[in-house]
Order: sequence, then C-alpha cells, then structure tokens
Amino acid sequence: MESLDIYKKLFSFLEKKYFENKIDDLGLLLGDMRIIDDGESADISMLKDWYVISGFEVCDRDIIYHNCIKFLKQYALSLHSIELENLIKKIEINKDSFISEII
Repeated sequence: MESLDIYKKLFSFLEKKYFENKIDDLGLLLGDMRIIDDGESADISMLKDWYVISGFEVCDRDIIYHNCIKFLKQYALSLHSIELENLIKKIEINKDSFISEII
C-alpha cells in the first residue's frame, strides 16, 4: 500500500473523528493535512514529515498502525495538545478497529 494512500485514509479517519467530537486541535491538524487539488498537502512540511515517518510504501498492518500513531504523537507533542493525546489513547484502545479503517 502506498504511503500517500495511508495518509489520505488517516486524514479521512481523523476528519470523521473531528465531526463526531469537535476537537479543536484536531481541526488544526486536519487543516494542515488536507490534500489540495495538485495532490500535495496544504502544508507541504506535514506530508514530508509523514514520509519521514512512514517511508513511501508499507505493507504490514502493524507498521502502518505504528507509523500513524507516531505521526499523531509528533503533532500532539508539537501542539501541546491533551485533546490529541486523548484521541491517540482511544485509538490505541481500539487498535483493530482503527487498522481496519485505515487499511
């Protein structure tokens, strides 16, 4: 599975969570993550960070999960966001459900 596809699915998952819970910090993250018409991220450094964490192609479910969590934790830390940390904890509790939505 290509890394950009996983990024897009992660975005969709997070967007769904945003509309369910109205987490302000998640809205900030989504604004930077969104893919614009040219196929690039609204914030090019966000997509570059994703590629540094995930590489360009990933096949293993556990690696995909680990990369998504690492990416989210990096931004939770940079935003000093307890809201994002709480969302990550929920994802970790429901790992299998998260993986099935991303893959």
